[in-house]
Amino acid sequence: MDDWPTGRLLSMAARLVEHAWVDALEARGLTHAGMIALHFLDAGAQSQTELARLAKVQTQTMSRTIDRLERSGFVERTADPADRRRQVGSRTP
Repeated sequence: MDDWPTGRLLSMAARLVEHAWVDALEARGLTHAGMIALHFLDAGAQSQTELARLAKVQTQTMSRTIDRLERSGFVERTADPADRRRQVGSRTP
């Protein structure tokens, strides 16, 4: 590696950090997308549509992320007090 260009070394370092990050999340039953959703839920309960807008992803993508978080016990869905037809997600303790 002594003769590797700086760009290649940086690329290798980035991949190693990414793999370590993914492993750390997996050990906790999370994904990168799940961490983003949980971050936005720190502000309080949010609808799936609002979470998707904040994360700049499609609503269907956020739906799958919230489904996984709910199955893992990180999130719970409840009826929106302002509109009982709509559900909001919130972090569990």
